[in-house]
Amino acid sequence: MSDFGYIPSAPTQAGGSNAGVFNASDVYNLADEDKWTNTDGLVLIQYQSFTDVTEVFFTNIRESEFRVHMAVANRIQAINSSHRFQARLSNDGGSSYISTNYDFSYEGNRDDGDSLSVRTTAGGDFGYITNNQKLDHQAGAICYFYDLGNSAKFSKTTSESTWFDNSSNASGFVFGIGVLHVAEVHNAIRFSQSGGMTGSIALYGLKENLF
Repeated sequence: MSDFGYIPSAPTQAGGSNAGVFNASDVYNLADEDKWTNTDGLVLIQYQSFTDVTEVFFTNIRESEFRVHMAVANRIQAINSSHRFQARLSNDGGSSYISTNYDFSYEGNRDDGDSLSVRTTAGGDFGYITNNQKLDHQAGAICYFYDLGNSAKFSKTTSESTWFDNSSNASGFVFGIGVLHVAEVHNAIRFSQSGGMTGSIALYGLKENLF
């Protein structure tokens, strides 16, 4: 039998082209040698943990490689005052961040039965990923960004989050969508909470199956 159980030997290493037989050990060894065909899945671009900061920057987002990015914000804790967690994009590698032409909407509920709804047009950011977060309580969010590296398309986002509301003392969850109405390449992301925050954010690229 050939190396790693290939039948026949030395096949083309490309998605969809193999009819070989692999056992669990084969797959492990191929992945360890970076020879296992990766057609789709998440690729970690950068992980950052932080304490009492107002802004977190991702300036090497590999926008030419991935059509979809996913940011996972974990244990985001408001430090000094109650504010919303938000995101802005950059078209110059993070030297500046765009502050106009964002449309954003979210819908959700709190566990006290109150419904949540916000719509912003021509706003200053992808805002309200979380809103009015209570001090010393943790929040979490997953944000997807689409077409950041495509100069012919608007950059878009969807998000889902949970947090503890400051004014009602109730937990809430929301789903959000947004679009930046400028068709150009966006190559950096800034997350912020103006009152200060502690937590972590991991940015991934989605490797898509093209076969």
